[in-house]
Amino acid sequence: MPDGGAGGDTAFGAGGCASDAGGRTAVRISACHDGYAHLPGRPRHCRHWEWASDGGCLAVSDELAARHAFARWAVQQAPSVARYHLAPGLTLAQQDACTWRVQAGSELLATAHVEEGRASVEAWQHAAAFGELQDACTLAVALDPRTGRSRVVWRWGATALPCPRLPEPTVERPTAN
Repeated sequence: MPDGGAGGDTAFGAGGCASDAGGRTAVRISACHDGYAHLPGRPRHCRHWEWASDGGCLAVSDELAARHAFARWAVQQAPSVARYHLAPGLTLAQQDACTWRVQAGSELLATAHVEEGRASVEAWQHAAAFGELQDACTLAVALDPRTGRSRVVWRWGATALPCPRLPEPTVERPTAN
């Protein structure tokens, strides 16, 4: 779908539902863009959000899709990172190799479990108003260079159930011009 921009295109899809054995459902929303078309292989970025109906978790997947072998190689050479910015005052504490705790002081607010990709914490500054910057942190998740994908599952509360997993989305691959 044209986005009215400078020759780029975007795609947005809503839909998809799945249930787990307990009857909980999840909804998927997906969006793609070709904003990296200036890079070798013209990779396309897609992000998928899966929200469990009980509100217990949100799974976010990112994917860079390239159309031929050289393009996939080029994507592997350039690090691609999905960043999740937290509000000032919130901190990230590593719980294990793949899980991070989001805290306000000593209170646990959520966990982020990195199922695909490699996570680290970066400092950033939140612009609260013009000229007013506040220190904050970001969970930076490098996409797996072999697959061009990352997946982070966010859970709220200490007793959140696992996310139901939807079938893999069909990603529209760029076509050769």
